[in-house]
Amino acid sequence: MIQERITQSLQEHQSVLEDTLGRHGEDLARLAACLVEVFHQGGRLIVLGSGQFAAVADLVASLFNFRLSLERPLLPVLSLSQDALLALALARDGRFEQYFVRQLRVLGGGGDVVLALCGSSPDPAVAEALVLARQNGSRVAVLFQGRQEDYAGETPDYLLSVESDSPACALEAFLFCGRTICQLVEAELFGL
Repeated sequence: MIQERITQSLQEHQSVLEDTLGRHGEDLARLAACLVEVFHQGGRLIVLGSGQFAAVADLVASLFNFRLSLERPLLPVLSLSQDALLALALARDGRFEQYFVRQLRVLGGGGDVVLALCGSSPDPAVAEALVLARQNGSRVAVLFQGRQEDYAGETPDYLLSVESDSPACALEAFLFCGRTICQLVEAELFGL
């Protein structure tokens, strides 16, 4: 019984990844090429995600700040999902939707790419950040849990949907996509 559950979980994970990569493999490659260009021009990748997606945003940013395949310099990537004091202060005042916007006003610029990890239900903090990113002239990429046609936020330059009802599968797929983008960028920048 336990082995069957493990096998079923693996098959579900594999199915979600195969579906996502089948629909968005070229989009991942285009986003990686965009990041290489942005890094060469002095821009950054700014990753954000709220709720359970915040942890994955942090992990994706850390992949770029360390190494995957070789010793290399860190890449200009940061996560906006780590400021617990700001989150608490804004939540206390009933203004949590400003969490990412306040940070983007200080850290974001027109030559950056903002990557948002979004669940199936709209998050006002993420939505406001994407509007500001677009106003600042940043490129916008979204990893979205749900069907692509159900995405209702700011129109991004890159929209990659993970069609799964399982938040756990979406989290795993987001991390896989983040790692894959990092591998592609690392290979291009450092000749792998």
